Amino acid sequence: MFEIIVLFFKICLLKKAPQDIPYSVWLFRITAAINAFISFLIIYISTGWWYALQQVVTGVALIIAITWVILLLANKTARFYQTATALFGTDTIINFFAIPALSTLATNHATGFSNLLLIGLMVWHWLISGHIFRHTLSSNLLFGLGVALLYIISSNWVMVTLFPQTIDVG
Repeated sequence: MFEIIVLFFKICLLKKAPQDIPYSVWLFRITAAINAFISFLIIYISTGWWYALQQVVTGVALIIAITWVILLLANKTARFYQTATALFGTDTIINFFAIPALSTLATNHATGFSNLLLIGLMVWHWLISGHIFRHTLSSNLLFGLGVALLYIISSNWVMVTLFPQTIDVG
């Protein structure tokens, strides 16, 4: 398992790609579950458990659905498990690093540094997602960043529409 975590970090550093992840339904499921757990902790900081659970289930479903649609449109559905696993794994790492800054926001002790950290993590998340989509769709980074931007905007739009009280940062 340590090798998989290192692999996700290398994808976050743009040194590895989703095709380096083993094709595994089990790994996809465990990565989605870990992502859901970390996301739950982040959301639970500022909401109740039921509200956090609803957002986590919706967030996981969005990653799966939007990834499937993108790959279906590109006629590359065979890459679904590796792509979704890469998105879940890297999102988990970004969310893990965001916990301290989000905690300061939830307790109304936000600083300029915590806000800057969150903006940096959002840009990094976008870059990582673009990197993943670039490799998944066999295209260049600019196209991957465009797809990633549509992916992030679509996800955030759905989350803000369904859960208007909460601002999604990632």
